Amino acid sequence: MSATLTQQIEEIQLIIIGGEDWLERAQSRNFKRSPEAIERRAQRLVVQEAILNTLTRLREAEEPRKAARP
Repeated sequence: MSATLTQQIEEIQLIIIGGEDWLERAQSRNFKRSPEAIERRAQRLVVQEAILNTLTRLREAEEPRKAARP
C-alpha cells in the first residue's frame, strides 16, 4: 500500500504544480479564460492540496507501523 500511496502523492503533487503554473499564467498575461474558469481551477487546486495533505498524513501514520513490524 505504501508504494501506491507514495505514487498517489507524487501524482497529486504534479497535478498541483501544473495547476499552480496555469493560474500564474492566467493571472500574469492576457489569458483567454473567463474569471469563472480561473476560479474553478483555483477551487480544484484547493481540493487537490487537501487531498495531498490527507495522503501525506496517511503515509506518515503508516511509517511507524512498518517500523514496529518484525
